[in-house]
Amino acid sequence: MLIAVVFAIFLLALLLRLRAATTLPTDIDEPLYLSVARDFAGFIRNFEFGNFISYDKNLEHPFFGKFLFALAVLVRDSQLSARLVAVILGSLTVLLIALRTPVGGVFLAIELLTIRYSSEVYFDAGAVFFALLAIVLYERCKKANILFYMSAVVGGLAFATKYTSFWVFQIVPIMILINSKDWRAAVKKILIWVAIAAVTFLVVNPPFWEDARLLHSLTYHGHFAGTVGPAIGRPWWYFFSLIWNSSSATVYNGFFVLNIEKIILVLGFLGFPLILRKKKMMESLWFAFALIFLLVWPVKWDWYIIVFTPALAMSAGFLVEEVARKLFMSRKIYLKRIRNGFSKAFRKD
Repeated sequence: MLIAVVFAIFLLALLLRLRAATTLPTDIDEPLYLSVARDFAGFIRNFEFGNFISYDKNLEHPFFGKFLFALAVLVRDSQLSARLVAVILGSLTVLLIALRTPVGGVFLAIELLTIRYSSEVYFDAGAVFFALLAIVLYERCKKANILFYMSAVVGGLAFATKYTSFWVFQIVPIMILINSKDWRAAVKKILIWVAIAAVTFLVVNPPFWEDARLLHSLTYHGHFAGTVGPAIGRPWWYFFSLIWNSSSATVYNGFFVLNIEKIILVLGFLGFPLILRKKKMMESLWFAFALIFLLVWPVKWDWYIIVFTPALAMSAGFLVEEVARKLFMSRKIYLKRIRNGFSKAFRKD
């Protein structure tokens, strides 16, 4: 039954994102990323693999996400083909979350901003998916088995897709520390995990293999945040306003069918104490780190919000499921008392 429900939620997410990918107009940064993907596709098609190393376009972002878009462009050279990569990765994120909380999966499947930015040629959907998968793989591992190493590799892929997934390098080490009885062994595991992730990051980013391009890429965003962030002038609470005012529904009026952004936002914050009390470690850490990032980081591009919406959806989902469970239990107890009362009333002495 649960598998059927989860599959239905995944299908809902997929259909909504497919509709967005085929309907939404071209977003501001899509032409640039699509251009890089086409360059990469050309290198692959012509077996010019050395050109990956000397490539110097759009160095401010890592390249693994662009490589995934390039694979789609190889099949069919169109914006829609590249968008389908984000659609699939965004829908798989919903699937993983629905396995933890079906209601949370529904919330994430229909959240407007998440639909929009996981249906376009942006890297955020991929970064979130790989980061979530890295955490899930670590949760499933026992000691230092294959899943532990897979988690590290996928964590490296997350960072190689977009730097905003850096929070996975905070969550997994903290989980390792909490789950370990020996802090020395925990530190060793953390160093191994980070080392594997770092090597993976470098392997899938050939343009960073020479000169000081990696240093330029990593320092670029700090400089950008210090200069452009204040110039844009968006307040610290901008992302709350973005969700509350349902920006996507406002910009593309009539496109988005269901708008319950305010409900998801309120339930998400109300559910945070519950996931803390229930010791939902991954959900609590993700919620906290993503929230801090959105509040503190000076540059507040709209698409950054999908770093936070999965945690918000999970928190809201757990709250709704807990309330439903309590109400169901209370109803069962109430009906049981009524039945017992009738039994006593009609019982023969």
